[in-house]
Amino acid sequence: MAAQIVLNIDNQPGSLARVVAALRRYGLSLDKHQIQSTGNGLSRLIVIVDGPFSARELTERLGDVKGVKQVVSVGPTDGKITFRAQSPRPTEDGRIDGLVQDIVSAFPRILFIVEEYESTLEKGSMRAVYMRELGERVGAKILANDQALQSAGNIHEALQNAVVPALLPISDAEAMGTEVRTSISIFTRRQVDTKDLVFGTASSRCDFMAGLIQGMLNVSPTLPKVKVEEHACRSRGDDYCVFRVLA
Repeated sequence: MAAQIVLNIDNQPGSLARVVAALRRYGLSLDKHQIQSTGNGLSRLIVIVDGPFSARELTERLGDVKGVKQVVSVGPTDGKITFRAQSPRPTEDGRIDGLVQDIVSAFPRILFIVEEYESTLEKGSMRAVYMRELGERVGAKILANDQALQSAGNIHEALQNAVVPALLPISDAEAMGTEVRTSISIFTRRQVDTKDLVFGTASSRCDFMAGLIQGMLNVSPTLPKVKVEEHACRSRGDDYCVFRVLA
């Protein structure tokens, strides 16, 4: 019998693994899963499992697993994930602050959190908007007190001395005039056959990267407000991801 289980778990390494181990000990096999960020240090884990189960007993067992904060629901399913909670858009003040702080605190190990948030957004043009807005807020937090940015005389100087050093833990960024170029980041993949070199698959996360750069630059008191546009993308077959700064 297929069952869908919805849990709120700590957004910490090992939480998912402990849940999977508990399900296997119970005699259930994992079919598929989905993780959605709730923006408050927790993640919503939805799993489809196969095998005989008692909803009451399974709820009790999962509730005792370290990292599980709440067993939201346990019930039969047709094998499709049916539960989906839309995360708040980043411009809704006060509702996304927890997610921004989680990303800033986890930096540079942010791919997992960003992926979770992206998975809660409906496909379409607004997904790119929301990802960019999230990146802006994170970027502004990361470089809010950076001395090199505070004293930058022009955009290239700000990119070279503040933005690029901040990006290096997540990419091979370099400043080229008023552009930032990367050939590898946690949001793109190398175009080679070795799977160990895969850094991600969804090009829409470059919208987060563009927002990240824009947010970093726009906290500078010495520079005009800018907009950052992605001019080229590795995920579309270009040699570099190119982020162009427009004043």
